[in-house]
Order: sequence, then C-alpha cells, then structure tokens
Amino acid sequence: MKYLYMLTGVVHPERADVNVTSTRIELGDSGDVINFSIYKSRIAFTVETATLLNESGMNSLRLFAEEQVRTVVDSLGFLVGCGYDIEIIQCIEPQHQGHLIFGVEEKYLSELNYAELVEPIELVEILNSKFGAYLRRCLNDLRLAIRTPKDSAFYCYRAIECLTHYFLNNGTPNKSEAWQIFRDNIGVSKDQIMYIKKAADPIRHGNPLEVQTADRQRVMIDTWAITMKFITFAKTSA
Repeated sequence: MKYLYMLTGVVHPERADVNVTSTRIELGDSGDVINFSIYKSRIAFTVETATLLNESGMNSLRLFAEEQVRTVVDSLGFLVGCGYDIEIIQCIEPQHQGHLIFGVEEKYLSELNYAELVEPIELVEILNSKFGAYLRRCLNDLRLAIRTPKDSAFYCYRAIECLTHYFLNNGTPNKSEAWQIFRDNIGVSKDQIMYIKKAADPIRHGNPLEVQTADRQRVMIDTWAITMKFITFAKTSA
C-alpha cells in the first residue's frame, strides 16, 4: 500500500516570485517517489511512500523536503544572484485526513525555559553593552543553526568561538589562552566544547562527504547552555 503525503511551504522573500517547474524524483532504494514544484514562491511537495508516518516521521519528512527543495532554490539563487531561503509549513496525509502544522521552535530548546532566567530588556541591555558585538553574532549563528539542520554543528561552534573573542580582544594575548579564560569564566568544560567542535569540523573544513555521527540535539542543547552562561557572565560583569 502506498501513502501520499503533501507538504506546502514558501520561498523567502516571497516578493521574489520564484517559479520552478514540476520535478519528479524516484528514490531507487526505497521505491518512494517525490514531486515538487514552486509557483509564485509557493512550494508544493508530495511524497508517495509505503511507510505510514507518525508526527515524528512527518517532521523528518519536512527536513528531507527542505533539503531537496533548498538544493534547487540555492542553484537558482546562484544563477540570478539572489539569497533565497525556504520554509516547509505543513504536511497533509489525505487518505487519513491527517494535517500537521510544523512548529517554529525546536521543542527541546524551548523546554529549557531560558526566558525565565533573563528578561528581554536585560538581554537588549547586554546587546548594547561591550558584550554586544560578540553576542549579536552568536545569536545570528544560533538562528542559522535552527534553520539549517545539516549545518547546525558548524553554526553552533562558530557561535561559541565568537564569544571567546570577547576575551581575546580584551587583554588575552592569544587564542589558546582566550579559550582557557573563556572556559574558566563561563564555567564550561573543554570536553563539552570539543564535542561540538568535532561535530562541526567536517563542514568547517569543507568536507561534505565525511560521516557526521554527533547527536544534533546534544550539540544544540550544549551550545544554548554555553551561550546562556555567557549571558549570565555578561550580566554580572556589566
């Protein structure tokens, strides 16, 4: 028995009016068939598969769909000199009338409840302080870590590395000492940071074929914890 899943989404910025004719791909190993097209920056993506998916499976399907569509949209963006992004918003399973709207957050990150530890106005004050240049770049990378799962480790490590430059640019003579002072002041172990670095290294060094075995969820949670510790350090050092 085959199950048909329909996913819809959008290309950002929507005003770009991106159009891609219908594309069909047969996945040889699984026998699944995918079709997708883009009309006026609206994405239609269907998957015909023998697998009945639960909510977790639909979320995995979303990541797969984003990867497939992003490859095409990135190619188009290169040719016309535009920086496009995409978002898959919902999944519909017509046979069983299932309908799932994908959330905008990583649930395990939202459950950390960091909003209870720092008020938004406090964070704004830090962003406008001597720590701001480093933290703004860090938060920018963490946004990209959420939005591009395949490169999450890369962005997470770069976000942390950026925070160490606060110490490097404020009296620490070299990077090695800056990392040590960062770990001592923030209260984080070297092993914790090295796990994230090891996960990031293949993409950092431009090797897309190296197998990545790190746990993305662990990388993300640890990075959020390290960033929160830096924010706490900044609050008490202002």
